[in-house]
Amino acid sequence: MRIVLTTLAIAAITSSAHATTVFETGINETLSNLLNDDVVVRNGTQLTIDASGQVIGAQVPAFIRAPEGVIVEDTSSVTLNGGSITGGQELNGFTTPGNSFVPGDGATGVATLGTSKLIVNSGSISGRDGQSGLRGGDARSGLRADFDSMVTITGGTISGGIGGTGDTDASSGDGGDAALFLTRSMGQISGGVFTGGTGRSGGDGLTVFNDAKVSVSGGTFTAGAGTQRDGWTVFVSNRGRVDISGGTFNSAVNGLGTSPTVFAEQDAIINLSGGTINGPVDLFGRAVLNLRGGEINGEIDMFGTSVLNVFGEDLAFMNGLLSGTLRSGQSVDGLRVNVFDSAVVNLFETAVVPVPASLPLMVSGLAAFALLRRRRSMQASI
Repeated sequence: MRIVLTTLAIAAITSSAHATTVFETGINETLSNLLNDDVVVRNGTQLTIDASGQVIGAQVPAFIRAPEGVIVEDTSSVTLNGGSITGGQELNGFTTPGNSFVPGDGATGVATLGTSKLIVNSGSISGRDGQSGLRGGDARSGLRADFDSMVTITGGTISGGIGGTGDTDASSGDGGDAALFLTRSMGQISGGVFTGGTGRSGGDGLTVFNDAKVSVSGGTFTAGAGTQRDGWTVFVSNRGRVDISGGTFNSAVNGLGTSPTVFAEQDAIINLSGGTINGPVDLFGRAVLNLRGGEINGEIDMFGTSVLNVFGEDLAFMNGLLSGTLRSGQSVDGLRVNVFDSAVVNLFETAVVPVPASLPLMVSGLAAFALLRRRRSMQASI
């Protein structure tokens, strides 16, 4: 059951309205068709969007905040099994009096609030692009998770919006936004493709902010390119925490090449035990990087009172170069670390515990042996 409401947005400014489709039955629902308006899921409803489902957020007049494509509230959940979700968009306009041009902004594809859940198995989520004109409008993130919500991603494609372009020069355009933005929430990512939007400044692949905690074991993350500044592939700040055991993290494609791939600041924590970071890592403030594995194809620059803790065997740090073997078995020979201000590098000698290449085969063999014994036991009891 769907309830369609007509919602007045910022009624004090304008009387224009747009339709909002609300799922609030508290039971399982499925979306298998095209909706050219925004969606709200609440009251514990569990909505599944299948391969035929498509949500395109509404376009609204100037001076009205564009709606998200999908908002997931309280204890509700949305599962994306194909299909697509795109945020809404504000149109360009002119102020009266004065007749000054105001560019239209895009909106987030999906926003999760409260203790809601979002599960992405396949399909696509996109932040809406900013409008172009005399000045470019601002884009928004593909996915924004907030207020204790939980995001689980196993596949699919999530992209930040593209900043609108201006008619005068590059500085009159606006920035792209992040593919994923998590604040005060939790995330588990094991697969998928995540790309920041392009624009005057590029969008991040993954932003983790305000005590958010994210674990990444797979997926491909790429920052958005910018005409003035590229995005960061991973940006962690304000006590955010990211645990990386897998995945690939790439700098912006056709970008300026001046931004680090990973940027951490303000009590951020990054635990790196696997995965591949293709580019430099910057640590600022009181950020901490615990390095137990993974591959960093770039330099580490440390500023402020940031800390790099390295765990492994035969570790040494001399003349700005690390050497030795990380706990995962990965070599760090020749990894350059540039230490500035009061930053600190700590080396911790721990046993190397690499995962044997034959382990998956061993597990499969043990499982097959156990199944054979179970069948024999069943036959003996007949």
